[in-house]
Amino acid sequence: MTTKQMFLVACELCPMEQDEFLLHLGGAIRTLLSRYPTSLLCRAGDAEIKSPRSLDEECGIHELYSGALLSGVIAAKSGSEADRRLFLEEADATYRNLWRLAARGKRHARG
Repeated sequence: MTTKQMFLVACELCPMEQDEFLLHLGGAIRTLLSRYPTSLLCRAGDAEIKSPRSLDEECGIHELYSGALLSGVIAAKSGSEADRRLFLEEADATYRNLWRLAARGKRHARG
């Protein structure tokens, strides 16, 4: 999901300005970077993860984290602890899924 698509979905759920969205998205990205290794956050071929400065820029986070990033934006906008927990639970579930896929790929490569 592109940054622009995430913005449109986030605005449907919780209306906000573009600058506010980018600020909250940057916070969600920093949270993911502080919790997980970048090897399981990056999209294939992306060398760098960054907070987008406009809707035309991409952050480099794996597409599977899109739901968690949206939850992070909504949680930051609402200030709700329940929304924050949902964000962290979604991020943890995505991380575990990608970790399992990476481990399975290594096991098949050896065997």
